[in-house]
Amino acid sequence: MLLSRPKSRRSRRADRLVLDWNDYQQLFKDARRETAVGEASVAYLASLHAAVAIRARLPDARIVMMLRNPIDRVVLPLSCGARQR
Repeated sequence: MLLSRPKSRRSRRADRLVLDWNDYQQLFKDARRETAVGEASVAYLASLHAAVAIRARLPDARIVMMLRNPIDRVVLPLSCGARQR
């Protein structure tokens, strides 16, 4: 599996977001024979149109979402802070 570098299209590139299709493809320029190639953007979750646009451009693409337990997101930073004291 290849994860793009930067891992998200929202990473700054030349002081702007990667929105152009050619710039987006450059995120995966190192891909060779990986079974899966992707990126880790959360921006698509809030979009009403992203899934349709992805399907139109890449009909064989698979969207995988990994969601964290919201309680874990609160507890982890608190427990790390407690250990540092």
